[in-house]
Amino acid sequence: MYNCRLLKTSSMNKEIITLTPKLFEQVKQDDGKLKAIANAHERHDSDRVYRTYEACCYPIRYIVTKELKEQAEELFKQRKAAFMEENKHNLVVICMGMTNEKECGDLMNHRIRMYFKNKAGTRYLVELERIGYNSYFVGHSDNYDMSISEEHMNTGEYRSHGLAEHTKFQLLTRQKLLERINSTFDCDFKKIIIDENFVYCDDEYFPQSK
Repeated sequence: MYNCRLLKTSSMNKEIITLTPKLFEQVKQDDGKLKAIANAHERHDSDRVYRTYEACCYPIRYIVTKELKEQAEELFKQRKAAFMEENKHNLVVICMGMTNEKECGDLMNHRIRMYFKNKAGTRYLVELERIGYNSYFVGHSDNYDMSISEEHMNTGEYRSHGLAEHTKFQLLTRQKLLERINSTFDCDFKKIIIDENFVYCDDEYFPQSK
């Protein structure tokens, strides 16, 4: 039983829970909830005076003290560093904007992005956008190490390396995506990782194929 205080609220968030140190010890085992607590936003009263922090973990909102937020920030930082080290030779798929809908299929998110290096060390960004059940089209396929001249900018050439924009993938699975990236970009990734928590797009984290 959680040692916490429950308040009634709207149907959007069914519960507001005050996060106690004891509850935090349980909640922090969940990477998604830890991330939310580490990124908790300030909560003000009607006079715009800061009161505490609030973390959104639908359908729950946690009321978080500054001390617990700081603990969460440090722990999340450690887990993120460990995740990046562990997966530096795996193809990491970043889920953008929502969690991966596992119940809907093998790979399901409205947009996914991959940063990676091929065997030669060339950096690429590939972004896919969903157009139907497990079906995607290529939004970006960029060579990060290409010198982008005005001519390239005008023609869009720098954005069509390996996979042409709007190329469609029907019934895409993790294994098919792994095989396509390996064959198209001269990679040899053995494993694909779906990440919902640790890697942000602006990290520009480039795992390298061995």
